[in-house]
Amino acid sequence: MKKWNLLFLVGIGLGMTGMELQAEDKPAEVVELEYVKVAGFTDFEYSGMGEAKTGRIFAKRVHRYFANHESLIPKGFRLKLTITDIDLAGEVEPWRNSNGDDIRYVRPNYYPRMSFSWTLYDGEGGEVASGEERLKDMDFDLRPGAFRTSELFYDELEMLGDWAKKVIKPLGKEE
Repeated sequence: MKKWNLLFLVGIGLGMTGMELQAEDKPAEVVELEYVKVAGFTDFEYSGMGEAKTGRIFAKRVHRYFANHESLIPKGFRLKLTITDIDLAGEVEPWRNSNGDDIRYVRPNYYPRMSFSWTLYDGEGGEVASGEERLKDMDFDLRPGAFRTSELFYDELEMLGDWAKKVIKPLGKEE
């Protein structure tokens, strides 16, 4: 019994130290996300949450994705995404479920799509580049791990990451 209490107290102590370090070392957000008329998006409601809640969760996932893939945005730069439409991978097929739950069926013909404008800023806030994009990933279901993950918005985030790797990452090398 004493051994478990000691481990628990050490765990709490380490957890508090970790939280303190996270608060001190928290990096600035490198991606700013804005939605334009989210209620008019093609398909942006996840599991009956509504567009507003889905939007908040999606924004958190985008920030986490780019924090975990920090090499996609040049160091010291900031990316602003203004999302004008999203069509999530899969489709809700209410006729398939008799108990009324919304279930998203993911099939190859229900691929993710996203439209947005973007601006990349340097460390001083000056505009480096900008543009408009209409992404679609018709091969989303061929990604390794695509059907083995329970990560929310996995397909949309990987599509966005592929775009950032091709478009944004090379802009940091031009300076």
